[in-house]
Amino acid sequence: MFDFIKGTLEEVLDDSIVVENNGIGYRIFIPSRILEDLPELKKPIKIYIHMDIKENDMSLYGFLSKDGRELFKKLISVSGVGPKVAMGILSVHSSRDVVWAIIGEDGTTLSKAPGIGKKISQRIILELKDKLVKEQEQFNLEEPIVNSISRLGNRQEAIDALVSLGYPLSQAHKAIAAIYMEELEVEILIKKALKILATY
Repeated sequence: MFDFIKGTLEEVLDDSIVVENNGIGYRIFIPSRILEDLPELKKPIKIYIHMDIKENDMSLYGFLSKDGRELFKKLISVSGVGPKVAMGILSVHSSRDVVWAIIGEDGTTLSKAPGIGKKISQRIILELKDKLVKEQEQFNLEEPIVNSISRLGNRQEAIDALVSLGYPLSQAHKAIAAIYMEELEVEILIKKALKILATY
């Protein structure tokens, strides 16, 4: 089984990348929020891999860190949470914010991800909270038992607003990341982000 793939970044799509290694191009699905952290095209990249094998399909899911992959594996261990739903969660929230939400029993934050309703978010909390409390050091949390809404703050509100205006989630993340400062009001973040998005 693959642990990681190290090669050259050949292509970047909204939900996946193509990494070339020894003449083979591997299509790897990634959380859209890590798009802003990818190297430039044709540059070296190392991606930690989870392989999902079904009867007629094999898919690769990739992460820039081991803890991101481990959280993904924990999420898909929950009944009703498949790889696409787990990737949706990790596209909307960072690994740290997801762990905060689960430990803090913050189902509202989890429900902001596509495909996550109240029942699924509560099931995730029920099945993973105790495990994550025991393993929280793995995710390098400074203050684990907190309400992650306060951590996400204006940043997530601004991203949600941009997506509601029709911008792709990946572009919304990039634009907000470029100008984000915690003290800025949501309206200011949106205005600044719209100026950046107009240049895409």
